[in-house]
Amino acid sequence: MLLYRDVVSGDEMLSDAFKIEDVPDLPNVVRVKVKNIEVKTGVDESAFGFNASAEGEDADAGADDAVKTVIDIVEGFDLKSFDMFHDLQETAAKQTKKFMSEYLKKYLKLHKEKHSTCCVEKKEDLQKDITALMAFVKKNWSNVALFTGRESEDTIVDGSCSVCFLTYSEEGYPEYMYYCKHFLSEEKA
Repeated sequence: MLLYRDVVSGDEMLSDAFKIEDVPDLPNVVRVKVKNIEVKTGVDESAFGFNASAEGEDADAGADDAVKTVIDIVEGFDLKSFDMFHDLQETAAKQTKKFMSEYLKKYLKLHKEKHSTCCVEKKEDLQKDITALMAFVKKNWSNVALFTGRESEDTIVDGSCSVCFLTYSEEGYPEYMYYCKHFLSEEKA
């Protein structure tokens, strides 16, 4: 199995257990078809002080497990939603674009430092590919949610983690999670 990690933070973001496909018109970007799944949240009855032996004939009834609907890849990699972007969206588009530009500059700087041995052509490709990806995100902004890796939820502001982009259909159902290949490293698990 292949595992894909954020090249800066090291967070697990994706694996080949999901069908990964290239995105037409977005070089070095891949997407994964996502779906809603139901997971049991479980109830720890001991937390409520239940004593089955003292409860009589309903002793084994217990509490019902709750079920919640989640997105498969978000649940599988414990990805964290980053809602600040949409909070900013409510203020002004200019501020949103400014924040995204600042974040990208910080992330690209860290990315380039980490991969300083990379050839000039790859660095130019990186800049071009990121520009295309961000144009796509801005165009689809009302149907996009951003996610970071499990440990990176609080580090996005300083640019020390990457983001992946979840798109929703017009009906509000999750469709695809988008990843920039430049932001991922591949390893065998």
